[in-house]
Amino acid sequence: MPCISFIVPIYNMERLLPRALRSLRAQTLTDFEAILINDGSKDGSAALCAQAAAEDARFRFIDQPNGGVAAARNAGLDAARGEYIFFLDPDDWVESDAAEVLYHTARNANADCVQFGMFYDVCDENGKLLHSETDHCTFSGVYRGKPFKEHFDEMASSYLIINKLFRRAFLEQHHLRFPCHQLGEDGLFFVAFYRRDPGCLVVLEKPLYHYTIARRGSLSNSYHPERLEDNFYLSDAVWDTVAAWGLLDSPMHRAKANYCTVRDLMMGIKNLGCSPLSLAEQTAWLRNALQKPRVRTAVRSTPLHTMQSRNDRVKLLLLKLRLYRTVLLLCGTNQKSRKGKTRMKHKFLRALCYLKELLAMLLCKLLGAVCRAFIPAYRGIWLVGERGTDARDNGYWFYRYLRTQHPELRAYYVITADSPDAAKINALGGAVQRCSFRHYLLYYCADYLVGTHVQPCAPDLIVHYHLAAKGIRARGKQVFLQHGVIKDEMQWLHRKNLYLDLFVCGAKPEYEYIRDTYGFAPKVPRYLGLARWDNLLRAGQAPCKKMILFMPTWRGAHYPDGEAFRGTQFYQSCQALLNSPRLHKMLEQYDYTLVFYPHIEMQKHLAQFHTDSARVCLADSTTHDVQQLLLDCTLLITDYSSVFFDVAYLEKPELYYQFDEAEFRQYHYKQGYFDYRRDGFGPVCTTEEALLQALETALQNGMQMPPEYKARTAAFFPLRDTQNCARTYEAICGL
Repeated sequence: MPCISFIVPIYNMERLLPRALRSLRAQTLTDFEAILINDGSKDGSAALCAQAAAEDARFRFIDQPNGGVAAARNAGLDAARGEYIFFLDPDDWVESDAAEVLYHTARNANADCVQFGMFYDVCDENGKLLHSETDHCTFSGVYRGKPFKEHFDEMASSYLIINKLFRRAFLEQHHLRFPCHQLGEDGLFFVAFYRRDPGCLVVLEKPLYHYTIARRGSLSNSYHPERLEDNFYLSDAVWDTVAAWGLLDSPMHRAKANYCTVRDLMMGIKNLGCSPLSLAEQTAWLRNALQKPRVRTAVRSTPLHTMQSRNDRVKLLLLKLRLYRTVLLLCGTNQKSRKGKTRMKHKFLRALCYLKELLAMLLCKLLGAVCRAFIPAYRGIWLVGERGTDARDNGYWFYRYLRTQHPELRAYYVITADSPDAAKINALGGAVQRCSFRHYLLYYCADYLVGTHVQPCAPDLIVHYHLAAKGIRARGKQVFLQHGVIKDEMQWLHRKNLYLDLFVCGAKPEYEYIRDTYGFAPKVPRYLGLARWDNLLRAGQAPCKKMILFMPTWRGAHYPDGEAFRGTQFYQSCQALLNSPRLHKMLEQYDYTLVFYPHIEMQKHLAQFHTDSARVCLADSTTHDVQQLLLDCTLLITDYSSVFFDVAYLEKPELYYQFDEAEFRQYHYKQGYFDYRRDGFGPVCTTEEALLQALETALQNGMQMPPEYKARTAAFFPLRDTQNCARTYEAICGL
């Protein structure tokens, strides 16, 4: 019996099918079968299937009249002999280790299903890859019983089966087959699967499947009258499953089920926009759909910000206002609309979004003025934050200082409720949900706006940024705490591009550079020290772990995603180092581990890296805190990341591995005042051999910072105490 049966339904895929077949032949797990079902193709797909079956005994060819993708997959299930089932669409492809990883994962956990991440490959009409996005399964783990059921709504959110491996015996035991719907057969299948209470489900974060987007002739981009008859069978199935398991009392599960219903409604509206029906007929269908209690409740209770696209948020707002004809007009009454009308529609849509945001901003500003005038609790407010999704940097440590040393202040921290760092802020008190009405109201009431990014704690409104660029800003004093020492040329930081009342600098040369280069008033840039360094210096007295931290920085927007990323110098250099036999030997000899933690913007590529050494750890941002890694490490390896200032501040040794110096300076950052060879705190290496030699020297010298680099550290950081937060607080109070 083969380990895995790949089921591939095929209809007119002559151009893209060879890529899918090549990915199957390249599998590192060779014990599999591939069942190719030609569903009445009119092109050369059948010939390609027959050729594959003739050349490789693992490929089986089934030719049948056209019956749709559900019928083709059912034929594959009837013919399958493998222990597990993998559904592969012919215009997609899989990573070479997909079968091996999934099979061993399923066998080790005795799982009925393994769910995994995907690459979303956006292609043009000719199949050329434009860019790729990575979808990691953030709720990875092994689920059995009740915990599995509690995550059902998250697992159901994709409505896909191509990112799941199924145990064939379980499917046969419960007679699970695809229903005869042209669209939505995936969703109904997996909902039926989950309703049968599988014993174990494993979720892998690693992406293994390449899903092609913008395919020509996509079913979702054409009119299907049968979908109008019952457009909500998928969300109804989700509701029924959650209800059967007794989970509807949970506000989270009800919110997820409502979201599924709204999404089905949006698909129905999109289907209407492709239909030949008149506007009156479309309006009648939409009114009837909204008469259903679940649909009406879902539209009323689903927040606008949960919708993924701006267009869907606008449509949901109009549905809440019962402007049904307006929704349909924005979607287009049919696909025959001229380009001019389409452009006019988009302009109108954008104008409507701006109007909505402008009204929201004006309302918050008006209410803020009223609250400040009549309610004392809205005066003297300090609003602190970082990116809105975390609390790990200078914003968090300064906020912690305010709450512990100045509890009398009305200080608040902006963060999303689902952030992994939300518990830290909740413990301190004063958490404000990002993008909530309270966030916007406090923003326009605050006396001080303090954050690690320019325009600290600003509302997530496009119109706000447009007005801010024209000099129309909030009343509060804006304090830029930074999230690293500036060392490169950054023209966007110039005074003409932004307004700041206080620019906190972490080093004396940085302060002099900002003061003399970017046109700020003399009192705006101040050398005060970074807030997070207070804790860093106090905690840095503890013994380090025998750990080397490898932390390269990010690359610009020109860098490719997906499979193309593997062709970059960044990937090849880092991957080679992680798998260097010489490195592994040194780690074993000196009893060290190496932690690879790429920049937060490069974390999406982490799954593409791999290593055979147990002493090399691939660390992701969800489970590792940067500040703790900096404290734990004995030595830092980086390329250009400003975290090396933190390590130098602690007087730890560091190495610079600048394998793409020319490319980095051309496409990313131009050099500023800081020269790595003249001003750096460690040797600069441009080759792997030079880096490993420098690392071996450091290991032989007991991982101590050489005296010449200690002298540079003392000159660069003359303020090296634990009073950075106090100095920053006093400076803000003096504004």
